[in-house]
Amino acid sequence: MKLVRNLILCWFFCAAFQANAVVDITVNRGTVEPTPIAIPFFSGKDMYQKKIGQNMLEVIERDLVFSGFFAPLDQEIFMQTSGEMIDNPRYNDWRIIQAQLVLASEIKFVSRGRLSVQSHLYDSFSEKELLTIKLKMDIDDWRKTAHMIADKVYAHVTGERGYFNTKIIYISDSGTAINPVKRLAMMDQDGMNVKYLTDGKAITMSPHFSPDGKLVTFLSYRDGHPKVYLMNLDAQRSKPLVDAKGMTFAPRFSPDNTKVIYSVSKFGNSSIFEMNLATRKVKRLTSGYHIDTSPSYSPDGAKIVFESDRGGYQQLYVMDLKTNETKRISFGKGLFGTPVWSPKGNLIAFTRIANGQFAIGVMRPNGDGMRIIVEDFHVEAPDWSPNGRRLIYFRETRPKRGQLKRDSKLYTIDLTGYDEQLVPTYDNASDPAWSL
Repeated sequence: MKLVRNLILCWFFCAAFQANAVVDITVNRGTVEPTPIAIPFFSGKDMYQKKIGQNMLEVIERDLVFSGFFAPLDQEIFMQTSGEMIDNPRYNDWRIIQAQLVLASEIKFVSRGRLSVQSHLYDSFSEKELLTIKLKMDIDDWRKTAHMIADKVYAHVTGERGYFNTKIIYISDSGTAINPVKRLAMMDQDGMNVKYLTDGKAITMSPHFSPDGKLVTFLSYRDGHPKVYLMNLDAQRSKPLVDAKGMTFAPRFSPDNTKVIYSVSKFGNSSIFEMNLATRKVKRLTSGYHIDTSPSYSPDGAKIVFESDRGGYQQLYVMDLKTNETKRISFGKGLFGTPVWSPKGNLIAFTRIANGQFAIGVMRPNGDGMRIIVEDFHVEAPDWSPNGRRLIYFRETRPKRGQLKRDSKLYTIDLTGYDEQLVPTYDNASDPAWSL
């Protein structure tokens, strides 16, 4: 319950201190009709090459299905192989099975441990080759290369940046309700290649990537008190961001990778601070006898959105960092929190609690056009895909009678509210954040 946790955590902290697109895609459309695409088996000279190609094909298919914009067709109805399609396309054969797009690929050895892949994207209706993709890879990098191919196909067809070759960081919960084990974990966006970054001895929350993907900031109770930590992903070493008097939490990086913004709870209130990572200089951004937390930068770094109870109850506010002018942007019923600015700059995602239900929605930076994307017993902590097209969040199920621990899983959903997808994780998961 991150939104609730943020507010409760703040009050707890304060109390503790007191005592060219082929497909036209729009956000307003209620549903998206997936484009039929045929992906025949990769051509290769031997069974080993073909096996790697088959593994890559499965990843590409999964990525494209996951986006909600593509519908891969069954291999059994194909009338041409990849090699035949590349040498002599028979477009009519593909039109018969309603395959608008065809992705044909071939794989070859170029040196010991190295392979080359060529993929060709065709439009059977216009009878044109739309895209040629040429990549070289180490054999062990076949999965990453498959994601890269899917990214290029997605970008060409939709006109938006692909997001398949990205990472998700989250909190993995493998403990019990009485003894929670919350570890910082990282995985590919499709749930593969899970890596645990902390040992679970201390409760960890609210992780976020730096824009360059080299650092992670998160909240940890490592020394018994909540503090913001900074981790270098290459060395997998972390240290406190700042030795502040008070409890620090809700960290995020600036878009230019030079600053971290966070909250400090001290003497009955919570304020927002900003640290320059190079100089370690700290600047206070908000003050007063209220709780300000969960800050998020606009893509240009000129503004922040945050949650505050300065108006009497929890709502969203936008501050201009140059002028310090602050405006409230949420006016609906309920409590609003965990805001995060879209990479495109056109929307702000948030969590809302109203009438005993959680909801995740979006609104424009001035507060107009509020739309609820998904609503349930407990959905929370939205974050954006790098292209601003999808949201990732976690959902807790309603506990059964006598059950203490709730199941918690990660999901993504398109901005239309269409195509909700479960992101597979080994354990319960929460607090997801997407790499850029």
